[in-house]
Amino acid sequence: MQADHLKKRSIVLAVARLEADNKLCGYVLCTSTGLNIHVAKVAVREDCRRQGIARKMMEAVLQAAATVRRAASSTLYVAVENTPAVELYKSLGFTEDSYLADYYAPGRHARRMICDLEPFKAAAAAAATPTAGGKKR
Repeated sequence: MQADHLKKRSIVLAVARLEADNKLCGYVLCTSTGLNIHVAKVAVREDCRRQGIARKMMEAVLQAAATVRRAASSTLYVAVENTPAVELYKSLGFTEDSYLADYYAPGRHARRMICDLEPFKAAAAAAATPTAGGKKR
């Protein structure tokens, strides 16, 4: 899988392609507002799901947001009934911030989730720090 990043002033886009055929299999679209990156859309092609693609794209976006953009947090909205997505976001460090009744439509509710990006900054700094032998960890 290859990830391409498009960085504009207020947009971050991560795209995943399958190495075998270079076909698009997923993307993450974000907007940047000051010190926050808002994840607006996460999509993975149906035949590419359950392979860790969304996780890898989200990790890349959050890492870039923390280090390149120097963002402090990331937010997103997710449908309450989308349990696989909620579990993915929780595993990445997102916590539920609020509940939005009828966000998508009458009877379709959302969770607003937020993630502190400090752990992503610390992980990048640790990976870049040489060990006693002069090699990176």
